[in-house]
Amino acid sequence: MIRFGCERGRQLQADNAQVGTLAQCPACQSVTIVPAPGDDQHESDKAPPRAEWNANLLSLPRVGNPFAFCHGPQRCHDAEVALMLGIFGLVWFGMPSPITIFFGIRALRQLRGSEEDAPGKWAAVVGLTLGIVQATGIVVLVLLLLLAPALLP
Repeated sequence: MIRFGCERGRQLQADNAQVGTLAQCPACQSVTIVPAPGDDQHESDKAPPRAEWNANLLSLPRVGNPFAFCHGPQRCHDAEVALMLGIFGLVWFGMPSPITIFFGIRALRQLRGSEEDAPGKWAAVVGLTLGIVQATGIVVLVLLLLLAPALLP
């Protein structure tokens, strides 16, 4: 059993297996590193107060993947599909426009809350725009074909 003091001088104790881990004083809630047996803890060796621990923890980057720094920015494949279908729709007379709109909206939902210049955001917007323009063109064309007999004498 190791006996040591917290930053306010209260006596704490811990098992030998807990050397080097953090211990929290139940009275003052301060956090201290459990010293090795026989180590004299000088004032400079003490762990910083809890407020400093919390500030240090809050300043750490929060990432979902701890290995995220190893990879470049993730690409949104739905945005690429929307852009490709939008371009192909120009050749195929807008036939894939409903699918293009679907993938464009899906990509924008995936990229919601990301940075303004996130990879794939522009592709999703351009693909969605092309899909909407093509769908509007098809609707206008169908309406003209249906109304053409009534408009012609």
